[in-house]
Order: sequence, then C-alpha cells, then structure tokens
Amino acid sequence: MRMDENNVVKSIFWTDAKARLNYSLYGEYVSFDTTYSTNKYNMPFAPIVGVNGHGRTIVFGWSLLEDQKAETFKWLLSTFFEVMGGKKSDVIMTDQDAAMKKAIQELIPEVVRRNCFWHITRNAREHLGTLINKREGFAKDLEYLIYDSFSEEEFKTWWSEMLEKHSLGGNKYLKPMYESRHMWVPVFLRRMFCHFTKSTGRSESTNSNFEDYVHRKDSIEKFLEQYEVFEEEQKVHEDKNRFESTVQKPKCTTMKPIKKQAADIYTRNIYLKFLQQLQFSDAYTVEEIEKDRNYNVVKLMKYPGQEFDRDTFVVEVQHEQNLFDCICAKYQRDGILCCHVLRLLTQLGIHQIPEAYIKERWTTSYFEDTIKKQKMVRLDSEGNQMAKKQSYL
Repeated sequence: MRMDENNVVKSIFWTDAKARLNYSLYGEYVSFDTTYSTNKYNMPFAPIVGVNGHGRTIVFGWSLLEDQKAETFKWLLSTFFEVMGGKKSDVIMTDQDAAMKKAIQELIPEVVRRNCFWHITRNAREHLGTLINKREGFAKDLEYLIYDSFSEEEFKTWWSEMLEKHSLGGNKYLKPMYESRHMWVPVFLRRMFCHFTKSTGRSESTNSNFEDYVHRKDSIEKFLEQYEVFEEEQKVHEDKNRFESTVQKPKCTTMKPIKKQAADIYTRNIYLKFLQQLQFSDAYTVEEIEKDRNYNVVKLMKYPGQEFDRDTFVVEVQHEQNLFDCICAKYQRDGILCCHVLRLLTQLGIHQIPEAYIKERWTTSYFEDTIKKQKMVRLDSEGNQMAKKQSYL
C-alpha cells in the first residue's frame, strides 16, 4: 500500500504465489493500461498481465491507483518488480500515456517500451477520418505500408511516397506518428518476442471481464472480495488448459511426422496455432534464388487468415547449422515457425521442427519440469535446515 503523511491509503497493489510463479516462468513480456476506472472513489484499475505457455492471458498483479501521474506509476512498477524477486521484464506494452512513459524511462530505461498498436490505429482513425474520406486511396496506402513493410528502409521510402502522393507533407498528426514509429510499427518490432500480441488488448479484456464482478459504486473492500472470486474462476480455466495439454493429447489425422511432433511437444493452444501455419503452407511454392542459401517462397493463392498481402517471402538458409530465417520474422515475434519456412522444410525433405525453433515456453514440459525442479530445491533446502538443527542438538 502507498500511504500519505497521514497514513491514509492512496494506492494498493496485490499479487499471490501463483501469479509470482507465473511471472518467474512467463514474465519476459508484460502489458498494462489504466483505461478502466472502478469503485466509488474513481480509482484507476491497472492489472499487469502477460501470456502463459498456452498463449492465454494471465494476471501477474493488480492495482488500484490514486491517479495516473508518473510518480504513482513508478511506485507501482518498483513495487511490482520488488515482489517479483527483482526480475524485470524485457518488454512492456502500454498505451501512449506520457506519465507512464516518463515513469518507465526513469525507473527501467533498459526495458523496451512498446506502444499499443490498437491505440495508435484507433487514434489515427479519429484524427485522420476526414482525410480518409476525402483522399481516395489514402487509407489503403497507409494500411499497406504499416502492415506489409518488411524493412525499415522500405517503410521510410513508402511513407515518403505516400506523403507526396496525397500531398500530406505538412499534416500535423502524421508527423508524430512517424516520429514514434520505432515504438509501434510492426517492422521496427518484428524481431521482438511479443507472444502473438500487438496491443494492450489483453489487459483491456481483463478489465472488461472484471466489469461483471465489480461496479463503480463498490467500496475497495468489496472490490478485493470480488477479486478473489474472479481469481478462483481464472484458476479453473488455467487448470483446464493444463489438463488438455498434459493429459488429452490431440489425435493426429495425418501421417505427417512434423505434425505428430508438434502434437507431442506443444501445449494444446500453441499446437493449434502451429497447425494453422502448417495448413497455410499449402498455399505456397518454392523457388531457389541462390543454391542452398536463399529461397523465394511464393504465394499461389490468397487464403483466409493470411498475415500479409505480399506474395513473395525470402527465406535465408544455413544448412550446416539447420537455421532458417524468413523475412516475415514470425518465429522471432511469436515463437513458432511461419508457413513460409514450413513450406520450405517440406521442399527440402525435412520432416521435423529443427531444435532451434522449439520455443521452450510453448512446450508441455516447460511448466511441469519447472514445478518439479522448484519442489526439489525446496525439499533440499528443508532437508539442509533439518540437518543443521539435528547437528546443533
């Protein structure tokens, strides 16, 4: 609790043992925002969330804050990292709040701060609505360069061409969008691991889910009481995911070895995401550019769910190390192989996921093995303490 000089509680943060365990396993990325204010004191509610080994949203901690000033955010983050044993996340996704930006820069300047893509695009629609309606083709050009730029130089070139084409060089809203490009445009973040996430939508959805449990007239005591109910229901969902991944193994309907391997190693939800990429790979063919080094993976047909509009994807290969680097960088972003690399593996007669591309956090063994190790460490520590007591006696 954060209290003033009169010992009046101003802000509250809380977590529990399960959340701390989850953070130790999956805390390399966190997301939080304060768009949802609750209780009769109108205090901003700020859950700090991440993504577990099933690709599902999990909550690492909860807070009710006195305000949205930089000092308050610094208190929240410093408290959070302290109770998490000093471990700091690699990436923090937030909205465009200036106070939050200041707090992060002062407290953890080394962390990568990423702006919520959804907030950026929503604000763009609000500020550029007139232009979108009046300038034919502007919206399409803007969307294409944001989603389909595959290099920083490509984005910069297309941006300049868009401004010139639509005579928007002096637009006061497009300028700050461009200046902050490193924090939200996908191409500048494409090799940053963010677990299938582009926005703070995970924390926002947690907020909206919590609306069913608390109301604006509720007291803090009632809020904390309902939080416990919410937490119990969330744990039921976590246990269900764990059961499905460790006990109910998916049945393979084909004889593809790579599909069976994925079913054996991945948690259920991640397996389904991998399976989708495997299905998408059928829409492509392969052209060799440089013998045994570079390949073009070319789209033969459009398909529902495709991430990019472009038709050709370059994949660089290092056969000696069994490494495959696709220009789309899906493995770096999401931790599973893209359909382009999977199509090339088929072409090359490789029927297993290369070991370098099995992300440990997505495997069924990761959580279970960690739990076993921690139990062994605890038992060993308790055994040493008992031996010391006996020796003393």
